[in-house]
Amino acid sequence: GSIVDKDQHPIAYVNIGIVDGEKGTVSDENGFFELPLSVEELKNPNSILKISCIGYIPQTYSLMNKELYKRGLTIKLEQHITVLDQVILNSDAISEHTVGHDKINSAKQVNFSIDRKENENLGAEIGRRFHLKKGKNTLKSLRFFISENQFEQIKLRINLYDMEDNKPGKRLNHENYILDIQDYKTGWISYDFPRGKSWLTENNIIISLEWIDYKKRDAKENARLAIPITIPKFFNTHYYRYGSQSEWKRFDNMSTTMMLDYRHYN
Repeated sequence: GSIVDKDQHPIAYVNIGIVDGEKGTVSDENGFFELPLSVEELKNPNSILKISCIGYIPQTYSLMNKELYKRGLTIKLEQHITVLDQVILNSDAISEHTVGHDKINSAKQVNFSIDRKENENLGAEIGRRFHLKKGKNTLKSLRFFISENQFEQIKLRINLYDMEDNKPGKRLNHENYILDIQDYKTGWISYDFPRGKSWLTENNIIISLEWIDYKKRDAKENARLAIPITIPKFFNTHYYRYGSQSEWKRFDNMSTTMMLDYRHYN
């Protein structure tokens, strides 16, 4: 099917998946998606399909809804308008800080792509918890390390979450932060957040990297995409989501290689 807005324009990189299940995907840059489902999933009255995207009102459907299986399915999302607080910068009151974990020579790594899945496990997320100073903060940049990349091109989305029951809760970013990484690039990757965005008042946040698109020379090739993870890494927390709309898993005393630079306003 395809995902469009009220003007019939395609919406790229929408999350589509079974709530708390293991089947999920992400729409491509033209709003198109494919989601293979088993007979058991189709017959399960408790299976709920959720469709969500930053800036739009999410929708949910029972998989028993026959409208979902019409040829040429088009799903329309309505835009969600958010009023943000204005950020007024005062350079005399700014201090800059760096938090995270920078070890790159770990013997272990965590994977985004799963080649046995038809869509390479699009929508998978890898994240970690960051502890910021109390008060008002804005994000400066995120750095992370890719230890293995066998894809000609990949796209990752950076997601920010507050914490609910020690897991990712409400998404805090109101726009997409997307990295386009090409030519099998590995090593340190950096993303600079746009300035002048709303304050972060949460001192505990979770930042994740979400696997949203890829290209590889041979569609049948088993390709890997991974980042290092340190086990044990005491007083750190690692999070993993199998795919779009899947349940978050929390792993204490582990950390992937991510560094966050932020500004604190006194």
